[in-house]
Amino acid sequence: MHTRNRSGFTAVELAVSTIIILVLCALLLPAVQRTREASPRSDCKNRLKQLGLALHNYEEVHHTFPPGWVSVRGPSSGDQEQSAYGWTTYVLPFFDQAPLYKKIRFDADDPSFQAESQHAPVAFAATELTWLRCPSSFGDPVDRVSSVPAITTTNYVGNYGVGIPTLYHDDTGNQGIFGCNSKVRIRDIRDGVTNVVLLGERMLPDAGHAWPLERMDGPFNSYWAGIPRGTNPLAIVATATDGDITDFLPEGQLNWAGKLNGFNQVPPKVRGILVNKTVSGRDLSAVGTIRKETSAGFSSYHPGGTQVLLGDASVRFVSNAVDPNTWINLMRRSDGVTLGEF
Repeated sequence: MHTRNRSGFTAVELAVSTIIILVLCALLLPAVQRTREASPRSDCKNRLKQLGLALHNYEEVHHTFPPGWVSVRGPSSGDQEQSAYGWTTYVLPFFDQAPLYKKIRFDADDPSFQAESQHAPVAFAATELTWLRCPSSFGDPVDRVSSVPAITTTNYVGNYGVGIPTLYHDDTGNQGIFGCNSKVRIRDIRDGVTNVVLLGERMLPDAGHAWPLERMDGPFNSYWAGIPRGTNPLAIVATATDGDITDFLPEGQLNWAGKLNGFNQVPPKVRGILVNKTVSGRDLSAVGTIRKETSAGFSSYHPGGTQVLLGDASVRFVSNAVDPNTWINLMRRSDGVTLGEF
């Protein structure tokens, strides 16, 4: 009697093996993604930490944090706002970037990275500074789409606080750290330096361009050098809510102390801009894909949330699921509200 030798898998065995492999892949893929992301996230954290040390060194020397942006009106410009150098330019000497810092004409009526400037464009704004970009970034390192000379982008923007910043010489509304001609000192952070954000991450869209005025989200870039002419200050700072600066009257919605008026009422008069969200609440946190837009808040390429630099120069990871009130409190330097867990 002959015994027939079996060769290969039966259809049932092949199906079971395939299912097992698929299940294993589903279980292992998130772990692989987390491992691959661990190193870029750590590098990003270190870059934020170095920015924090530079900001504190600046504050120690000048007894104030650098201005968010210096808004300049030249003698021939009338009421028309010119461009503005951003907070990052002022800390360049604290990053061993003194030669680059010396290229900047702070005495010019119009910052020299503008095409409309009467001065020849200086190459400093096109200098790519890797320590100002998240290693996980998909965005373009240089904006060549907008109508300005080549200007480099950044993934790190300052904390304006709440409300919508304006270009003008009025820092009344700045409840965060960086505003127009701001001079915030450590002692001005009355909630305590461990309870307030200095700056954080922001995603860059694919093929982004200059951030127009009156817009809170879209395919817009953030810049380290400053605010090009006609560009929204949101290009260099982030905010936690919408709301106009006129709401900063004592009885207004964007009150300085206490819980933010108008945020928790139904319907809300002030909308929060939460981590990895647009002002309308759309999700920006599709990990591993090229982004088409960004928002006025903080966002990142890291799964589950974003990293922020606190006032004591420590870096914390803030979850997408952070309580909205806690997040707004973190962005306001002197609201006096007890901070929740984050």
